[in-house]
Amino acid sequence: MKIDKGIPVASARSTLSEKRKALKKIKFLFVYDMEIGDSFEVETRKEATLVQSYINRMTTMDLVQRSMPNGKIRVWRIK
Repeated sequence: MKIDKGIPVASARSTLSEKRKALKKIKFLFVYDMEIGDSFEVETRKEATLVQSYINRMTTMDLVQRSMPNGKIRVWRIK
């Protein structure tokens, strides 16, 4: 086994945060295929807000969400 000296300890928090960002990007890749007027449906307002806040931070797209009669939330790309 080779012993290395002078290598700083990587921050566990930043590594976890980077992994979460990568997972979110993979999870929300479908949004990049959306055209203006396209929509998708999710079960809860929390899910819709999670997608919408990620997209608002990472892109110039605008999304809007509305409650549907079936109790689900529909999210549209408007810009």
